[in-house]
Amino acid sequence: MTQIWRWLGYFAGRNISADSEIFLWVRAVATALVAGLVTRMLVFPAGALAMVPPSHRALALAAGITIFFAARRHVGLGVLGGVLALIGLTIV
Repeated sequence: MTQIWRWLGYFAGRNISADSEIFLWVRAVATALVAGLVTRMLVFPAGALAMVPPSHRALALAAGITIFFAARRHVGLGVLGGVLALIGLTIV
């Protein structure tokens, strides 16, 4: 059932330039959603994350932001770096 939406998305977006206003807006919204979710997890953790000390969560966030900017604003690498930092801080 989801295949039709993928094809419709492909046909609708194949002529959109990566530098267009709509594409930049979509990228900004996606980045804002990730930032909001990360902030929510830092301030109001749920489940196993609630047992991690706030200082560890804050350090992992700082590491993720640092990696985000060091990797020329690559969201995926920033998130991955923050996750790996949190894992490393929790294991030690």
